[in-house]
Amino acid sequence: MSKLLPNSSPIPNMYFDELLYLLTPPEQAALLYLCRRTYGFHRDRERISITQFCEGKFSRDGKRLDHGTALTKNTVRKALRSLLAFNIIECTRPAIEFPEVSRKPAEYAIQLDSEQIKWPDLITRWESKNEANKRRVEHLVNVNTQAKFI
Repeated sequence: MSKLLPNSSPIPNMYFDELLYLLTPPEQAALLYLCRRTYGFHRDRERISITQFCEGKFSRDGKRLDHGTALTKNTVRKALRSLLAFNIIECTRPAIEFPEVSRKPAEYAIQLDSEQIKWPDLITRWESKNEANKRRVEHLVNVNTQAKFI
């Protein structure tokens, strides 16, 4: 028996089958980290700071619990904004400032209703990036072909 299965985080197949290829790598990392911090702990939502998304979570006694996404704060912010814009995740409680204490991070949940996800916008973005990549490759092929004849 594998030791991995009991310590697993369930992720809906729809994410792998229909969604993951439409997302950028930072969006994928942020979404998977959110899945881990929610579904992996049998929760439907979780307060997660930007620093935690980047660097991971530590226990109260300083023990490292995970390593986060290893993305920069700006990259995580951009990925989260995009996931929110496409309705892939929800911000169920915004970050709160407590003047005397500290800042409470935003609380995120994963969109469970696939009909709420903005599929046409995701597909349009993917197609436009695909077209740009094709043009870039064609340009490189043309440049390399011309260089051989000079």
